[in-house]
Amino acid sequence: MRTLAQLEPRSPISSLPYTINMQGAYYLTTNLTGQAGTNGITITADNVSLDLNGFALTGVMGSIAAIRIDSAITHRNIAIHNGTICGWGAMGISGHLAEHLIIHDIMAYTNGTVGIAAGNGSLVTRCTSMGHSSSGFQLYSGSMITDCIARKNSGAGINLYWDNVAKENACYDNEKEGIKVSYGGNQVDANKVSYNQTGIRTDFASGVNLIVRNAASGNSTNYSLHATNAVGPIVSCAGSVITNTNPWANFSY
Repeated sequence: MRTLAQLEPRSPISSLPYTINMQGAYYLTTNLTGQAGTNGITITADNVSLDLNGFALTGVMGSIAAIRIDSAITHRNIAIHNGTICGWGAMGISGHLAEHLIIHDIMAYTNGTVGIAAGNGSLVTRCTSMGHSSSGFQLYSGSMITDCIARKNSGAGINLYWDNVAKENACYDNEKEGIKVSYGGNQVDANKVSYNQTGIRTDFASGVNLIVRNAASGNSTNYSLHATNAVGPIVSCAGSVITNTNPWANFSY
């Protein structure tokens, strides 16, 4: 006969605040509400899988981050997935100083600063980030964001630092950029940006970035790209038949 640990080898989380200080798999048992002055879940270990199990981590006034990966040293190989994060006073997921994160199937909304921040070598996919006072998503270096939605954030929908890939995302109605490229070496490919202040913007002299196959519509400025970048031709196609055959073209309408 199998033991309980063999039947369910993961560790349950049934109250907040909670600190994960050993490698392993963890899961929520129910919806959980935070407390003022604390993070919801703090991770101080490598090699962790955190399954929100379809439940929500809900913040209160004065709370800090829903999930914070400790930055005293660099932590690596952490997966966070399958749930909702809302109403926290700071970031939804604060992982900007960690490495090799996989964050997927997360709904983050109305947290105090950035929705989801991921450090070097991370993958963010199938997430939605909405209604934050800063960026929806923030990626640092050598990471990829794909199949995500950023909507109604006060900053950029997606903010890229160095050498990242943003592919097949939708950025809608953000107060600043749909996608902001802050530094160099990034690839911005096949995204849809609509009704932002600027659809896709590269900062002045941010280095060489590759901007191809994107579609921008209804932004105050669809593209604001520095001359140092490698950019597919921008084709204005509103009310017309598309005749451009360049496979790397960006569209504006």
